[in-house]
Amino acid sequence: MGPDRADFTSFDFLVVEDNEFLSRLITEILHSFGAGRIRQVQTAEGALQEIAVHAPDIIFCDWVLPDSSGLMLLRALRRDNNGRYPRMPVIVVSGHATDDHVAQAIGEGADSYVVKPFSARTLMQHILKVVTRQEGVLYLG
Repeated sequence: MGPDRADFTSFDFLVVEDNEFLSRLITEILHSFGAGRIRQVQTAEGALQEIAVHAPDIIFCDWVLPDSSGLMLLRALRRDNNGRYPRMPVIVVSGHATDDHVAQAIGEGADSYVVKPFSARTLMQHILKVVTRQEGVLYLG
């Protein structure tokens, strides 16, 4: 699996983004990669409900959400003491581009951080980084 080719037909993605345009854009990019299933929600609460029913393989989560923040969603997922949510990769997608924001997201358990605006290639690189880390393969991208 190289940085330009991968088989995502068996992957289940969740896009947590309240901006309809960006949600559609991420979804279209994932479809162009051959993604198997893509679900979209606009809130952290909607994400938690969706995750409880259909645990995705990878979550794309905006930093700013109408009912909370992507960081609060990360905290809920990573500090789940009741075992409701399996460990799944979370890629934060944000317009906040400072080192502090990236460090804070990673510190809260984000597996990767994508700065808006982004390209399809950038999304692919972040997905591959997360997937190869999950499979125990070092990705140097």
